[in-house]
Amino acid sequence: MTEILKVENLNVHFKRSSLLDLMRRKKLVTKAIDAVSFEVERGSCIGLVGESGCGKSTLSKAILRLIKPTSGSIFFENGNIQELKGTSLFDYRRRVQMIFQDPLGSLNPRLTAGEVLEEVFYVHGVRKSANRKILVHSLLDKVGLSRDVVDRRPGALSGGQCQRIGIARALAVDPDLIIADEAASALDVSIQAQILNLLRDLRHDMGLTMIFVSHDLGVVRYLCDDIIVMNRGQIVERGGIDQIFDKSTNPYTRSLVESMPGLHRQDY
Repeated sequence: MTEILKVENLNVHFKRSSLLDLMRRKKLVTKAIDAVSFEVERGSCIGLVGESGCGKSTLSKAILRLIKPTSGSIFFENGNIQELKGTSLFDYRRRVQMIFQDPLGSLNPRLTAGEVLEEVFYVHGVRKSANRKILVHSLLDKVGLSRDVVDRRPGALSGGQCQRIGIARALAVDPDLIIADEAASALDVSIQAQILNLLRDLRHDMGLTMIFVSHDLGVVRYLCDDIIVMNRGQIVERGGIDQIFDKSTNPYTRSLVESMPGLHRQDY
């Protein structure tokens, strides 16, 4: 496999000041991401895990270029994403897509499911309405939705249906890398299992590269090849499934593994 994404010595720091700090003319810094480096191979699925506040979402936003790093570099196919402008940046945003945690909140409530998906094709150059509708129907088939959802708004859809629309939207532009941020955690267990099975099947059928962000090690074990464990903005360990779950000697990793309820469950 070839390398598709490389993060080198990435730092994302945020300044914070309390009233007392301001009086003392003192500024404190929160190191949300602290000297993080890793690579993602094309076709792989990397699990990014850690407790809330460890830096997972900040790292994802930096890769998506939604926030600017304090220092360090992110390379996509050997090109530094911080140097992208104009059409190059537009192309990057097409090739790196996001599946959001909140399936309902990630969709425009004023648009129907069909309009949500058609909008993507319109932005990326499909101007004929008839052609867009054909592509929308193909996407719905791909994510296991009936075509009658095209005229329904998000509020009239179930959580699982909304998440499938979110997945379809990410797939619409044939991306090279998908970042899934807690993509099924907001759903009940049975629907969560269906969404995870869908992601796994799509990954293998389409050869997708994926970064799956989650606090649930059981889910990551089911879906991912390798796992990156984060704590306080740093990577404390990276390894395959066996290394992380059975052989790790890192105290923080072991605490995560041992604290997970139902780790060996067969829900998926």
